[in-house]
Parts: sequence; structure tokens; C-alpha cells
Amino acid sequence: MATAPSAASRIAVVTGASSGIGAATARQLAAAGYRLVLTARRKDRIEALAEEINAAGHSATAYQLDVTDRAAVDEFATAFKTIGVLVNNAGGALGADPVATGDPADWRTMYETNVLGTLNVTQALLPKLVASGDGTVVVVSSTAGHGTYEGGAGYVAAKHGTHVLAETLRLEIVGQPVRVIEIAPGMVKTDEFALTRFGGDEKKATKVYEGVDGRRRGGHHHLGGHPPQPRQRRPPGPAPPRPGLQHQGPQGPVMPEPDDSERQRLALEKKRERYVWYYLAYFLFGIHIVAFVMIYAVLHAK
Repeated sequence: MATAPSAASRIAVVTGASSGIGAATARQLAAAGYRLVLTARRKDRIEALAEEINAAGHSATAYQLDVTDRAAVDEFATAFKTIGVLVNNAGGALGADPVATGDPADWRTMYETNVLGTLNVTQALLPKLVASGDGTVVVVSSTAGHGTYEGGAGYVAAKHGTHVLAETLRLEIVGQPVRVIEIAPGMVKTDEFALTRFGGDEKKATKVYEGVDGRRRGGHHHLGGHPPQPRQRRPPGPAPPRPGLQHQGPQGPVMPEPDDSERQRLALEKKRERYVWYYLAYFLFGIHIVAFVMIYAVLHAK
């Protein structure tokens, strides 16, 4: 059995690395030994982060990139023969208006950034991940993609699209050497997410995090219709399993990643499903033939 390449020999691409969860993820991957490629629209931010990571004795390169620009994404992808990890973190929310008055332009921007941006980068780099022989695609969605709340329809719709993209991709590439992981964070306090959502209104942005422990920092959060409740302490040990989720990650629920036996089971189920449709089609065809013969016999009976 071939040994997986070490982290030190592998490249990790992080989108939306200029702040929040993206920047925190980049630091952790760098500490684990990966060679980081940091992408975001704000060049100054990712250059500063790259300098910080390099100064700490790790390896990072900054690359200014708008994930919604497909031509730019395709050009970016040509720089690599293989990559080991892709973290699709770029995204965000705009506005908190009800459906009746929501701005279609905000909805379009959220869809293009959260869904099409993830699609663009994943499509461009998937061949590089396959070529690595042991690739990982991480899709950062949100708990908002698994439920809804007042004033959040545009963001919820976009993050549900991100969730479905990850879930579908996992099924479609069964048998290829790439695992697909979805991270769905809940509320995470950052300096920019809510501020951007509310167009720079600091009062509204601050209100979102009332009662939230200031140590909980990272990236995207689920902005609900009610102030967050204080966290309840639980006994030490792993978190109890949640319905529909395999386990709880450090930043939210992690969607189940099938192992080899699970991949084989899914492939077998799809094969069985195809056979069911084939048999049904043959059965219906047979009924039509029998009916035709009977009608012909009746019409031509002497």
C-alpha cells in the first residue's frame, strides 16, 4: 500500500484567506507543515498573512483572486501540477431583509460568491487534487445551510447551495482519490462578517454578538433572529452525536466522509437503483406488447 505524501511536500490552497476562518485555517495548515497558497480579493491582507506565516518558519504565498471570475480562476489553476488540499472558504452574507423586501442584487452576489465561487475553484483544481493521489476538498458552508431563520433567506439559500454542492460532489467522485469534507460552522465571532452584512453599521454588527464569549473567534457564523444564548458547559469528552451528522468538529458539525467500505456501499446502491429502473422499464414494455397482441387478436378474430 502506497504511503501518503507528507504535509511538507503538499500544497494547500485556501480561498477567502484574508480574515476570519480562512486566515485561522491557513495558520493551522501552515503549522501542520503544508505549503500555503493564500487567495482573496484583498491583496494587502493576504500578503501580510503570508509574511506572518513565513516569519514563523513556514511557507506561504499570496495570490490575489476573485473566485467569481472564472477566467482568473482557470489561470490561477495553471500554476499547479498537483495540490493536496483545497479549502473553499470564500463567501459571505449581505443584508438581513425579509423575502418581501430583500434586494435581488444582494441575493445574486451571495449566490455567486458562496456557490459559483466554490464551483469555479473546485472545478479548476479537482484534476490537480486527483493527480495528488490523496486530495482533500474542504467546503465551508454554514449551519444556515441546514436550517432557516427570519431575515436570512438569501444567505440560507446560498449556503444550502454550498452544502448540496459538497454532498453531491462526494457521491459523484466515489472511487477517486479525493475526499470531500463539509464544515458547517455555527455562530463564530469575527471582526468583519456582521459588519459587512450590515453595510458597515457597527451598532447592528455588535448586537449580533451580544452574549457571545469573546474567545470564540474564527470566520462565518449563522446569524439567527434572536440573540445567542450563553453556552452551557458539558462534561469533558467527545460531543454527543447529532442526528444526521457523523461528528462535531472544532468549528461546527462535520458532514460524514465515506471510507472505502462506505464508498463501495454507495456505489452498490447506485448500481442496484439502476437495475430497478431497468427491470421496471422491461416490465412496462412487456405489458405493452401483451396488450398489443391481445388487441390485435380481438380485432382480427373470425
